[in-house]
Amino acid sequence: RHWAERGMWPTRGLPLLHVPASLLLVTAMQVACFVSGASWGLGLRVPSGPEWPAQALTSLLAHADAPHLAGNLASQLALGGLVEGMHGSGRFAVVYAVGGALGAACFRAAWRVTDGETERVLVGASPAVYALMGAHSAHVALNWSEAPLIRWLLVAAVALTAAVDVALYFAYPLPNVAYSSHAGGAAFGALVGVLVLRNVRVLEWERTLRRCAALLLLLGTCAVLVA
Repeated sequence: RHWAERGMWPTRGLPLLHVPASLLLVTAMQVACFVSGASWGLGLRVPSGPEWPAQALTSLLAHADAPHLAGNLASQLALGGLVEGMHGSGRFAVVYAVGGALGAACFRAAWRVTDGETERVLVGASPAVYALMGAHSAHVALNWSEAPLIRWLLVAAVALTAAVDVALYFAYPLPNVAYSSHAGGAAFGALVGVLVLRNVRVLEWERTLRRCAALLLLLGTCAVLVA
C-alpha cells in the first residue's frame, strides 16, 4: 500500500504533525545537564570499572561545550523528529538508547585496542545521532519502492556524512572526535532499525534479514561488552 494509506508517509507520518515526546525529553535532559554542569560526571570514562555500561548510556546526555551541544541537538532534532514521527516514541527511544549506548561502547573497545594507556572521557549524543541515521537508512532500504519521496535524499545525506567522517579520519583526524563511536552507532543503529522500525510490507527475504540482524546484534553486543 501507499505510505499515506498506511499512516506513515507522507501525511500522518510527518513529524511536524506529531509531538515527538521522547526526542523533546532527551533534548531537554541534555540541555539541563549542560547548563547544570553535570556533563563531565556523566561521561564514559576509560579505563573504568564495572559501572561503564551505565556510563555508556549517560554519556549521550553530556556535552563538552556549547558548539558540541548545539551541533548534536541540531542533528538529532532534524533526524530524530523524522524517525519518531514515522515510527513512534517507543521505537525512537529504543534506537536512540540501544544504538547510542552500543556505539559509545565501541569507543571503549577501540580504546582498549589502540590507546589503552591514555585516560579519556567520551561525552556527546553523536553515537545516538549516528544510530538514528543507521536505523532510518535500514528502514528506507527495506521500503525502497514504497518511499520514493525520500530515498535519494537520504542516500545523499548519509553518503555525504560518511564521506566527511572517513575523509577527516584519514586525512585530518581530530583528536577530540570519537570516530569509533560514530561508526559503531551507525552499525548498531542499522541492526536495531531492521528489528524494531515499522515496515510497510514484510517480504520473505526481509524476515531472513531480521533473523540475521538479531544474531549480529547479539554477537556485536557480546563483543563490546567483553572487550
